[in-house]
Amino acid sequence: MTAKKQQRITDRFTNRSTVDQGVFDERILNFIIITMSAASIIDNPSFNDLFTGMGVHVMSRNTATKKIDINYTKLMNQIKEDISKTSYVCTTADIWSTKRRSFFGLTCHWINKNYERCSAALACKRFTGSHTYDKIAEMLESIHSEFNLHKDKLVATISDNGSNFVKAFREFQCDADDVLKLSTTSDGKEENDFSLSKATNEEEREFLDISSDLSSIDCPGM
Repeated sequence: MTAKKQQRITDRFTNRSTVDQGVFDERILNFIIITMSAASIIDNPSFNDLFTGMGVHVMSRNTATKKIDINYTKLMNQIKEDISKTSYVCTTADIWSTKRRSFFGLTCHWINKNYERCSAALACKRFTGSHTYDKIAEMLESIHSEFNLHKDKLVATISDNGSNFVKAFREFQCDADDVLKLSTTSDGKEENDFSLSKATNEEEREFLDISSDLSSIDCPGM
């Protein structure tokens, strides 16, 4: 009885149907984006070996970078278009710190014409230096302006009750009475009187009415 010749791994891949190159390129880009990997990973010989014999070509790092930039631009334009079609939105803002690096995050939420809740992440940017109220206000102004979130569209911005966020709204408004804290006491009564000394780092959320002019920030609402 003649022994069967052992099949090589490359032969197994060669005998199988190959993946469409366009689909393969999209999967590579999704891998880089979802895993937040550096584009240079596709120049790694070990990474390329994963696809040996599959009948596909791994794009270069420069090509991947260009394609990611193109996809990013398309996605941003789509988000801006979706937001422009709705009358009212609210945003949420927060700052995260890890390994001496801080990031400012801003999300946007609205209800579309089909009464479906929609959300989009507008930014996740490096936040350098101290988390002062004026720098927070400047960051909010920049992102809100980029997405054309004007005073007639932006209903509210939601943040935690950190003193820096609270002061950002208190200092950059015309009337301090326009800031409304919607948290309630244990007996259900509203606490409209809050001071910066009460601000803590607890995961309590505050809804800030920013209908008044925020001075240099063109992002109030109602």
